[in-house]
Amino acid sequence: MSNAPTHTALFGLRCCGALFPEPTWNLTVATCPGQVSDWPTHTWSGAADTPTLPERDEALASLGFAVVPGEEWSWTEAMCGFRPDGPPHVRLFAAVPVRPLGGGLA
Repeated sequence: MSNAPTHTALFGLRCCGALFPEPTWNLTVATCPGQVSDWPTHTWSGAADTPTLPERDEALASLGFAVVPGEEWSWTEAMCGFRPDGPPHVRLFAAVPVRPLGGGLA
């Protein structure tokens, strides 16, 4: 078993605004300490469907990480704004512990 440090991979959908005019799924590895702008990120622009587990695993590998064996994605939802003409927007987020590939520091 590796003694490699673990990090958290964060996965979510951004859409419907000036910055993201089309659905955009992001997978980011929170490599703390460090600045958020330096965190490794993979983006699926214009993806109507949720990226599958194999697609997320492939994206993590391209960033130099893998899901910690035995761990699973944990999903949550958060309200992210209100519309005067309807119900609030709800965004889904997921997180999972990850480790650097090869046991080194990624």
